[in-house]
Amino acid sequence: MSIVNNLPMPGIATSREQEFARIPVDIAQTSFFEGREFRFIRKLETPIVYRFTAPVEFILSYQSLGVVDGEYEFYAWRGDNVTESGTWTSEPVIAKNISLTRRLFNGSFYAGQCTIDSGGSIVVTDSNLYADYDYLKTANASGQATGIADQSTQGRYLAAGTYYLQFTGVGTGLYALEWEERP
Repeated sequence: MSIVNNLPMPGIATSREQEFARIPVDIAQTSFFEGREFRFIRKLETPIVYRFTAPVEFILSYQSLGVVDGEYEFYAWRGDNVTESGTWTSEPVIAKNISLTRRLFNGSFYAGQCTIDSGGSIVVTDSNLYADYDYLKTANASGQATGIADQSTQGRYLAAGTYYLQFTGVGTGLYALEWEERP
């Protein structure tokens, strides 16, 4: 057994050679293997509003916006700042892990609880209280894209509730989200 600083080297070390020994790190998320991570991706034709309803807390790990034609503004609003109306249509939510080896919860695979709808309209109470904002515009013939994607530093742990994702202007592009449900 090797000794590092007079301590025995752990059995999980990557090497028995003292100067090369490291503790291995599993970068995968438990939530992924349990089937509690989901994604949403849509071709974006503005204007449009998405309603994200979360009956449980969640971690927003990725959000991406892109534009290929035109321009639009993106606002994220919390439900307590919005009055909604109109007819809403359910949008598809995609599980990130659909393997048959994911964890069973009381004999069944985890069923996602967050939903996304589109098509309604909203009136914002205070336009200064947006939770997120972005502006995208094509520059000549090339598109611009922006987003948050670093899960370790950009993730957001959000409370259960209703969130509205509003796209104004006239543009075509892409919108994508990824999240982990924390029941």
